[in-house]
Amino acid sequence: MKKILWILIGCFFLGGCGSKPAPEWISASFNQLESYKKNYLRGKERIAELNFRKAIEEIKTSGDIQIMEKAYLTKYAIATAALETFDDREYLRLEALQQTPEYTHFYHFLKGSFAKVDVNGLPPQYIGVFKAFRNGNQGYIDNGSSMALTYLSM
Repeated sequence: MKKILWILIGCFFLGGCGSKPAPEWISASFNQLESYKKNYLRGKERIAELNFRKAIEEIKTSGDIQIMEKAYLTKYAIATAALETFDDREYLRLEALQQTPEYTHFYHFLKGSFAKVDVNGLPPQYIGVFKAFRNGNQGYIDNGSSMALTYLSM
């Protein structure tokens, strides 16, 4: 009787350890966004754009607007890091459907609209950079690691 009880308890715990696999779109969109970043920064813009479109198609299957917004903000952050401008129409359409305050602050940060940014709405790793840009400081900021800053006039 005790053996059966222990077997049932073991099966119960092992059954609880199993989980559903993540939906395919999550890994596919992540991989496409990573390929987008690498290809864009290597100057392979046509391939990068194809990667981004594939990532967006995968994310569309989720129906999650916030994830779509985040993908576009990732694209804009890469463009900003490369000191290039970006077409923000798609993000603004999504934002009109569902506004996420922290994404809105990050968007304005990327656009250089610092008056519209609430420092508390930014991801922690960008707060030091934001303060330096807002104050017009050029040079280095120590944020746990030194980051070289170039003043962006947008």
